[in-house]
Amino acid sequence: MRNYVPYMEYAPYMMRDKAWREGHLNYEDGGTSGNGRSYYSRRMYMEGKNSGADDQKSMKDLDHYIKDLGEDLVEMINKATPEEKQVLSSKLAQLSTKVMK
Repeated sequence: MRNYVPYMEYAPYMMRDKAWREGHLNYEDGGTSGNGRSYYSRRMYMEGKNSGADDQKSMKDLDHYIKDLGEDLVEMINKATPEEKQVLSSKLAQLSTKVMK
C-alpha cells in the first residue's frame, strides 16, 4: 500500500499568512505587486478584528500595522518630488486632525 499523504490542513494562503505573522517572510522590495508592507499588516489586523480576537492580539496587530504603514509612508516621502511632498504634508495634517477627534 502506498503511503497516504493527508490533504493539506491549511490552504496555501493560510500558510503564507502564518509565515508572515511569525516573521518568516521578508519582502525586501516593500511588498509584492506594488503593495507595501502595510497591505499585509492591515489585512491581518482587519481579519483579527472581524473575527473577534482578544484585545491584546488586536492591539499587537494594530501596532504592527501602524509601524509598517509608517515605513511605507517614509519610503514614499523619500521618493517624492517637492510638489508631491507638499500635497502629502497637507493630507497628513488633515489626517492627524481626524485622529484627534
